[in-house]
Amino acid sequence: EIFNKNEIIFKKGDSPNYIYIIISGQIKLYISNSNIEYEFLDFTVGDCLGEASLISIEPHGGTAICQKKTECIMISRKTLFNLHKSYPTLFSKIILNIARELARRLHKNTDILAKYMSLHRILIVLLIKAPIFSTSIFNISSFLRNLGGVNPIPTPFG
Repeated sequence: EIFNKNEIIFKKGDSPNYIYIIISGQIKLYISNSNIEYEFLDFTVGDCLGEASLISIEPHGGTAICQKKTECIMISRKTLFNLHKSYPTLFSKIILNIARELARRLHKNTDILAKYMSLHRILIVLLIKAPIFSTSIFNISSFLRNLGGVNPIPTPFG
């Protein structure tokens, strides 16, 4: 399947139907929190996405958007189930590799969360110890950006 630049692959809350393996191009995954969209993950050639939702039978947790023309191999839930019945060894290898990739992402996101929590503690201390930081003159978003925190970014979807 070929997707065009800015084409939405899936939206947050959509039912998962496919695993997407990128042959060429780039896809970004955006997540939202309190109606603010964040760029979360960047997928390029050889990466797959949608696998966590498909395997967990949970709606997609984010919105995936092509950053340029992108070609993907799409593996449907039905195809995956048929592999399980017809080619159990191949199915096992696919599931093992998906589990490894999900574990790598979990470790990476745990590191990001730990960094964010440290920055959050610093900000709280600053707000308590130095009241000037709590005034409207001080831009908290700018402060977090300078410390390397997670930044809200505008997204190409509404």
